[in-house]
Amino acid sequence: MDKIGIGVGAELVFSGDDSIKAKVAPDSKIEFNGKIVSLSAAAKEILTAKGKYSNVSGSIYWTYEGETLEERRLRLEEEELKE
Repeated sequence: MDKIGIGVGAELVFSGDDSIKAKVAPDSKIEFNGKIVSLSAAAKEILTAKGKYSNVSGSIYWTYEGETLEERRLRLEEEELKE
């Protein structure tokens, strides 16, 4: 997640449920429930447990400093284009 300025060990929060957290791991993975998984795999696990299964893009469900990872990526790309 270095591309979007989030380092290993940073805490991510699941969108819509501040009690669900994960830590950034190397290689664009996260540590969630004691396992190293992708953002999407963790989001899918959470949504399935809530009875809301669907194909997921993990970057729209995990947040860092109040914005989803997708919003952060788009913002940083836009800022880079303005430079």
